[in-house]
Amino acid sequence: MSSPSALPLQTDQRHPSGKPVNARDLLLAGMQDVTEMMASGRCKANDLIMLVLETLYRSLGFRFATICLKDIKSGEYRARIALGENNAARQAQFCFPSVASRNLFHLALENDADLLISDAEEPKIKNLIPHWHRTLLPDARSFIVLPLVLQGKPIGLFYADRTQPAPEGVPPDETALIKTLKSQVLTALNTR
Repeated sequence: MSSPSALPLQTDQRHPSGKPVNARDLLLAGMQDVTEMMASGRCKANDLIMLVLETLYRSLGFRFATICLKDIKSGEYRARIALGENNAARQAQFCFPSVASRNLFHLALENDADLLISDAEEPKIKNLIPHWHRTLLPDARSFIVLPLVLQGKPIGLFYADRTQPAPEGVPPDETALIKTLKSQVLTALNTR
């Protein structure tokens, strides 16, 4: 099994946002690695989560990526693993209350809706970005929020961003691969 740090098909060709031109091929290679890990029978949820996070981070050209899980004791969603620029500092501060409020993160979690934001400066988007996010990541211009919902209950989310808008968007074939990666994590979490 190839490691995500040595993903084949690497390219220097990128969109102005930083997203690799061959993102679909990179996502597919990562999904195959995840499938092999799950089929091995020795799949630990944390290893699988890290592999999916690395696949999203590298394949889509993000500058920061994290997975947040709900902390029952504190009543917050907290970053558990992070990659990218200033990842340790950002991971330590990437948390928000689990009490619902009208913002992008809670709307995604409540509706189990994947959000692929190409320009965070659009007024309808900007108005839904919570204060904690604007403070921690003021220069995030494009990002994804992939909620993790098990049996109707939100347990966390994947988040990743770039400092540039991403007008190229995420075509349906890439969206399908992202959804498959997310469902593989949910399967692993549901069976532990």
